Amino acid sequence: LRYYLKLTGVISCIFMMPLMAAVAEDHHTAPKLRGAYLAAAAKITTFDSASCNLCFDVCDDEEEGLLVFGHMSPDTDAVGAAIVRAWELRAANNNLPICARPYINTDEMNRETRFVLDFFGIDAPPVISKIGDRQFAVVDTNNIKELTRDYTVEKMSSEKQLHSIIDHHRITGTLKSEAAIEWDNRPVSSTGLVLYQRAKITGLSIPGANCELNIAGLMLSTILSDTLVFRSPTTTQLDVEAANELGRLAGVDDIKVFGEAMLDAKSNITGYSALDLVMIDSKVADFFNNDGAKFNVRISVFETVHPKNVLDIGDEISKACDTQLHNDQEDADFFHAVLFFVIDIIEERAIFIPSSSTFGTDLILNGFPNAKRNNGNSYIELPGVVSRKKTIMPALIDAAVNTRMQ
Repeated sequence: LRYYLKLTGVISCIFMMPLMAAVAEDHHTAPKLRGAYLAAAAKITTFDSASCNLCFDVCDDEEEGLLVFGHMSPDTDAVGAAIVRAWELRAANNNLPICARPYINTDEMNRETRFVLDFFGIDAPPVISKIGDRQFAVVDTNNIKELTRDYTVEKMSSEKQLHSIIDHHRITGTLKSEAAIEWDNRPVSSTGLVLYQRAKITGLSIPGANCELNIAGLMLSTILSDTLVFRSPTTTQLDVEAANELGRLAGVDDIKVFGEAMLDAKSNITGYSALDLVMIDSKVADFFNNDGAKFNVRISVFETVHPKNVLDIGDEISKACDTQLHNDQEDADFFHAVLFFVIDIIEERAIFIPSSSTFGTDLILNGFPNAKRNNGNSYIELPGVVSRKKTIMPALIDAAVNTRMQ
């Protein structure tokens, strides 16, 4: 069956290639897919990838198949990695292909991710908020609090639903399984890079330009997004080398120009409420005080090349943090703070907008001794800080031990 599917996939690709090329050629000039970014974005060239091995479908029923999704408040890595992981499972050359379908977890994807999917002509996966009794694979998180809300600790201990985890974050210890599962967790910049490395190791040809799905383009986008186009301290030489290779395969002429267009799309706040900005890229973390008692803090960031647009509505964002803290405390009374940071990509700094929570402000000042108060104490600047995972989260976890809740 496996070899039959591969053979039919290759035949299908051969016959579909002229049509795919025509679509790609038309797509890269379509203003509706680029809008204001047409002049800045790198173009997609007509580039024949080594293989379009996603051209077969191994799913018989729309209601069947393995769910693949990332964390809530999805970013480009969570959405892109879900699509890539579903491709990997369908096209696996060492095992029988698995009917895997990508999904977006609960929340709306951000504008950077929408730009990426439009750029490569890829349809957005459907949104899923409940998994029911279906089996699922996780990407870009290993925290049960970031999965769908119906997947609880009680359900986790009684059901064999968790298929696998592909991730690049610290291990939270919140997910368990009844039996051994595949768990690939690597200290690299993005889950998309993990999937790229897996494909290289297993010899899986990565579809690129002119293929039904430009998997190389998605992998490239996850790296550029999570490294802030190589500005983040999470960036390594592996990222640069992988991005250059993927750019060629994806048909992107200038990956840095493309990356800057991604950041510009992400920075657009038109139509967002203050609460939208607080929740669009938000993670809940477990903290411990000096007595060893656990509590939660929500850490939200908004990465932008236009920080002034966000700072101009700082008062509204401060109130939105208070509102979200109230919402979180209705679900769990051990929530202590909602923290919001504007990540100024160009100046490479984080700007903390305080809410009415003095605990949150104390936590920031204890975690970052070099913090600078600006604009009449209306915000706190953290020079050189651009990464939540690498810098903000570890500093605040350490500071929590010495920060008292009033």
